[in-house]
Amino acid sequence: GRLNLTDAYCVKSITPWATAQELNLSIVDFTPNYLCDAEAMRRIHSSALDPQRLRFIVVMRDPVMRAFSEWSMFALGWYWDPVGNFTQAMQARLHLLRECNRTLFDKPRMIEKLPTPELGDYVQKCFLQGKAMMYPQLSMYAPCVLHALRYFDREQFLFLRYEDLMRMDAASIVRLVGHFTGLHVDDRLVATAVEEGKCSPYADLKASAAKANAAAAKAKMAANARGDARPPRAIKTAEQPPRPMSFSSRSPDAAQYLVGPTGEALERFFDPFNAMLADAIGAEFRWRRKDHWVRELNATQMAEGRKNLAEAKVKHDAARERRFARLTEMTKKSQEWAGKKKARARRLA
Repeated sequence: GRLNLTDAYCVKSITPWATAQELNLSIVDFTPNYLCDAEAMRRIHSSALDPQRLRFIVVMRDPVMRAFSEWSMFALGWYWDPVGNFTQAMQARLHLLRECNRTLFDKPRMIEKLPTPELGDYVQKCFLQGKAMMYPQLSMYAPCVLHALRYFDREQFLFLRYEDLMRMDAASIVRLVGHFTGLHVDDRLVATAVEEGKCSPYADLKASAAKANAAAAKAKMAANARGDARPPRAIKTAEQPPRPMSFSSRSPDAAQYLVGPTGEALERFFDPFNAMLADAIGAEFRWRRKDHWVRELNATQMAEGRKNLAEAKVKHDAARERRFARLTEMTKKSQEWAGKKKARARRLA
């Protein structure tokens, strides 16, 4: 049968406590944080029964666009980063990176020659263990990949450009991952993944939306034939293809950031790291300006974009206030309940 999210959580929870050879399964985990956490890579290697059996899939996006996308999420989507200006946010992180190790900041190619312990220390200290909002650090790629390759063979990694991945169809992605990992893949599994819209980049989203619309229309006709006032709530239409969670389109200043002076400065900064990456993995993982090019908005579109940003912020703040009010009320009720329980215990004593 199929495992749902609860089943998967339980399986992952018991694996650290299982004895060798007790479980016959393959565990999959995903996060961008492990690669730039030097201690995590060391622990993964030392704790594996057979490190050679491990496989890593690393998807890398144009560094300038990746940094902008992450900043957009934390500054314009989740509001974790109070700096609402991409240029200023990048300048602050680059200043921290330079102060962390001025020599390697000015001469990045020296990173390739560092002994493994020193390379690990540099990544751990200057990348803050791969934590969120380290926009330029996590877009440099090469130091983290070089460190990982000190523990694992190149053949254990599948490196993919995000831009190439998004041009692939679902069937090709499933077969590629299956071939690389050694996991079982057959025609039935591939057909199921395609039919259910799994592993579908933008190229497949319109087809998935069309199928969803057709299913919704069919269900609506059946509901009308039964005399139901409206279709079941579970029926959803998809007039527009569903998109992955994305915040990078929220900034009306995206073109100024990505194509203007900030983008040009970041291109120069990332160039030596992109060259190091190509040397390390033996592939021409290069990006061009077109990979982070966005269309400049006119005055009307800029005004509309700024209005949308302001409205989104108001909605976010209102939702946060409601959550805080609910939490305050729940805390108050909990304290009242605890007080009554203590009073009852005293009366019975």
